[in-house]
Amino acid sequence: MRIGIDASDWLNQRGLGRYVRCLTEQLALNSELAVTLFSPEDLSGRVSFNCDLRSDARRLPWYSWRLPRLARKHPVDVMFFPTNHAWWFGPAPSVVTIHDLACLHFPDKIFQSRREARYEAMRLRWFARHAAQISCVSEFTKADIVAKLGCSPNKISVVPSAVTDVFWRPPALDAAEVRDKFGLGARPFLLYTGGLDFRKNVMALVKAFALLVQRDYDHMLVLVGEYGSRRSYFPDVDGLVRELGLEEHVKRLSGVSDEELRSLYSEAALFVFPTLFEGFGLPPLEAMACGTPVAASNATSVPEVVGDAGEFFEPTDTHQMFQAMRNVLDSAHRADELRLLGQKRARQFTFERTAEGVLSILRAASNGSRYTRL
Repeated sequence: MRIGIDASDWLNQRGLGRYVRCLTEQLALNSELAVTLFSPEDLSGRVSFNCDLRSDARRLPWYSWRLPRLARKHPVDVMFFPTNHAWWFGPAPSVVTIHDLACLHFPDKIFQSRREARYEAMRLRWFARHAAQISCVSEFTKADIVAKLGCSPNKISVVPSAVTDVFWRPPALDAAEVRDKFGLGARPFLLYTGGLDFRKNVMALVKAFALLVQRDYDHMLVLVGEYGSRRSYFPDVDGLVRELGLEEHVKRLSGVSDEELRSLYSEAALFVFPTLFEGFGLPPLEAMACGTPVAASNATSVPEVVGDAGEFFEPTDTHQMFQAMRNVLDSAHRADELRLLGQKRARQFTFERTAEGVLSILRAASNGSRYTRL
């Protein structure tokens, strides 16, 4: 079977890019498949496995012009779109992975105008309607797609995301050197990694951490995350740290490699994930794979992913978040219990399983009609 994959997010260093790269590599291991990567940029020298690379760098719309044209010149049996995007029309049946619908829940926070928000809603409904099959990463997201996009649940399959190998291997970097590089010293620390946008709820985490500082905990809070290009859509986390007088207790890091992140996970006393909205929520799984105890929000898909391996809290309740952190920091028994439960839970989320699930959907789409209409 000839599979085309939209690799327009290949160079993205955040979670979606990692998902595309790891899943594509796993699919390419199947000798029965012929994989073609279609990209708006030349990926020569950036792909470590055997596949066909096709690119078109002209300044024309990718999904409405360049990609369909490439797919006509280099035919495939099915086209896989792994990151919430798809073409408007194309020469092959399509499978779209929808990771979340945050843009429909928070249009005023994400878009600059109502017109832009309406366009995005229309775009998602079109792709969902015309895709042969839809893949999504959690039961929460599946229910959201049915409610928000009006799709039949029969054309939606849940295929969870997975933890990459780097977080299962022992840290490749010396922990003391990583601490020294980021100026962490020898103090114990709590860790958060992810975005800094409003739905990640990092402001509430800083406020909850301030309660720990007031009670003379010696821990630092390490935030691994960056502001996006639309700075006005990101709360001023750095400003809140200064306002609360936490400059000596909170460190925000950017430009952290996967190997450095692996070391930080293994060194952290606790990973805290305060999110308000997630389609899946990969960082807690990465922490669990590294043997780090997790305290997490009980919102949206997070309990579904973390299972029984986390200390949960209501993300809008700062005191409850503070208490959940204390429950782990004050109890070596609870911390050890979460480490064991976390690694057991994380082992269920592998890219081998993800690839198997996606492949079954691709086969169904290639054997069916070009479009599935409601």
